[in-house]
Amino acid sequence: MSDLGKGSEAVANYITICNTVADSYPESKAHGLQKDAIQNSLDARKGNGVVRVEFKVVKNKRDKTFLTFKDSNTTGLTGEVVKDVSDYKTLKKDDHWARFEAFAFTKDDPDALGARGQGKFIFLCASEQYKMFYDTLRDDGIYRLGATEVTDIGRTIYPERGNKWESDLAKTKLRELCDLEPLEEVGTRIIVCEPLLEVLEEIENGSFERAIQETWFRAIEKGQLEVRLNVLGKNTKIELSSPYPLPQNDTAKTKVWLYKKDFAEHAIYSSDGSFKIKNFCAVHVSNDEIPEEFQGVAIIQNGMKICSLNMEMVPTDISKRITGYIEFEKALDRELHKGTNQQPNHYNLRWRSTTPRAIKRFINRQLEDFGRTKLGIGEDKREKQKRIRNTAEKEAMELLLRHAYDIDLQGTKKPGPGPTLEPPPLPPTPPANKEIGLILQTQFPNVEKKPRVDLGEEMLLYLRCFNKTSYDVKGLVSVRILQADTRIEELLVKKPIDLRQAIESDGKPYYVVLNDGSPFKIGIDRHRYENPGEYRIRAVLINVDDGDEIDARTVKFWVAENPPKRMPFKLEPSQLSTKHAWQPSGDIDNDPIIYYNTSHPQYKFSQADEEDQADYLFNICLEGALHFILTRPYNESGEVDYRPLNTNEIVNSDQALIPEKVHKEINEYISTVRWRRFEKQMP
Repeated sequence: MSDLGKGSEAVANYITICNTVADSYPESKAHGLQKDAIQNSLDARKGNGVVRVEFKVVKNKRDKTFLTFKDSNTTGLTGEVVKDVSDYKTLKKDDHWARFEAFAFTKDDPDALGARGQGKFIFLCASEQYKMFYDTLRDDGIYRLGATEVTDIGRTIYPERGNKWESDLAKTKLRELCDLEPLEEVGTRIIVCEPLLEVLEEIENGSFERAIQETWFRAIEKGQLEVRLNVLGKNTKIELSSPYPLPQNDTAKTKVWLYKKDFAEHAIYSSDGSFKIKNFCAVHVSNDEIPEEFQGVAIIQNGMKICSLNMEMVPTDISKRITGYIEFEKALDRELHKGTNQQPNHYNLRWRSTTPRAIKRFINRQLEDFGRTKLGIGEDKREKQKRIRNTAEKEAMELLLRHAYDIDLQGTKKPGPGPTLEPPPLPPTPPANKEIGLILQTQFPNVEKKPRVDLGEEMLLYLRCFNKTSYDVKGLVSVRILQADTRIEELLVKKPIDLRQAIESDGKPYYVVLNDGSPFKIGIDRHRYENPGEYRIRAVLINVDDGDEIDARTVKFWVAENPPKRMPFKLEPSQLSTKHAWQPSGDIDNDPIIYYNTSHPQYKFSQADEEDQADYLFNICLEGALHFILTRPYNESGEVDYRPLNTNEIVNSDQALIPEKVHKEINEYISTVRWRRFEKQMP
């Protein structure tokens, strides 16, 4: 290989990386922060003692606000400061300091939960300045301080590589930079600079405390964890709230379902192996509803709630009164830690994987027995099949949209260029139904994910007015960005324009290009666009003479969230009189429906399990989508269009080979989609 010579380091937008990581947390930033922080502390627990943690909001003498997280009875951030980038290749198990300062360097220990290397970014996302300090005091007496700051062009770790702040120097630096005192107990502290208002609000209104109670109730109940919350000097120990601790015996108001007391089944079987449960407890409280965050049977891993499963197909007044938990022996805890079994950030399981599916079946079976034995309820067989069918239909269509994402049944997707500052070309003609009006054209920073934009990105808006009439018009143009009825920002406020009559020589419309021909640049910053979801660009043209609205145009975009997915066709059950698994109706522009045959033996084989049925219906959806593609042979120009199949390969073949070419294209496409469907579930 030839010598490439010297190169330069690539620049990365770490603010976007931080926000992308934060977006992967389904709850709020504050909820994710407490979950990751406490998880890391329990991971570093010393022996069997109680891990003590404290979240603290503090203002220093310079009126700077910090949110600190401190733990004790932990090992602290052990290991040396990495002096050279190449040293990351040989990190040892206990090199916690190096891993904390790195990104995506995982641990080999299957018992270590904080192993994916991205949890630290939730602390940076909680800072207005994307900056944090961290210090540690270790058993060997070493006290050390570090800092990390990210920007839209990079990430900086302090002090510079090869140096370190330790002992007296670290204490001096901490007082100088933060005006805080160093640690006095062995452990670790993270110092978030200028925490976000939304995080502080959740701490003040009690949401943060409830999130800790919800996530860590078992660790607190078993004496493994003690959590304190200190807000500007007010120190509170977080205690368990109702309904915890859960009762262990039946009473007039509560019924319980306990492992080793009400049932003896202890093994969960899957193709990954046979695993044992440690505890199972389900409780029904007759006199009051359980708070929503505590409803259902919580799945506990290493003391932390991952998610919960509610009792299915029972009246809501029963399901809202049931709570509980399940805990596993170490072998299953390890198995659930695998990325194939668990969603990122420990907020859900991958229910289509074999072991989570087995866990779900176990829990549902126990809840059914509980309901039948002690609550006097049972699920009607027909209602159960209907529930499974409805759930499977939804899951099958979501799988189609997720893995067959290049299917373009409506023919609306067009290959487009990347972002550019050049204005997009004018349409050949303005809208036929408008004599005078507006033309809005947008350009997204990433054409692959439009109409979604993320925090830190910028989208462009081009605005033109046109006049096709034989008379002049004076108008006012306003452009606002709204979320629901809330005004986010105004790009134009009643901007006067002169729309002269159409150009007489060739009859072409007269155009006025707003903003001197330059695009309006819409910066998606967190201060204006703090709420993820749908936004609207609303442009209005008003006649100066009479104040009437001449035209209005709206463009929608979504911030930090994908737009709702449009279902390409309906999926409906039917008892078909043929041996076919499914039958189409309509076409893609006229009420498209795929009827699947509930009399088909393969459907009946999948009827008892919603995951099996969803897989079966997914294959029908894929085949049905390709049917609608092949019955949509013409695009707007009148040419045949079988996209995403290769139109040229099919149409330009010898006539005798067309069936073979069609079969080849369909088979290759189906194979590709099925590969996508399962590749991420492989170990």
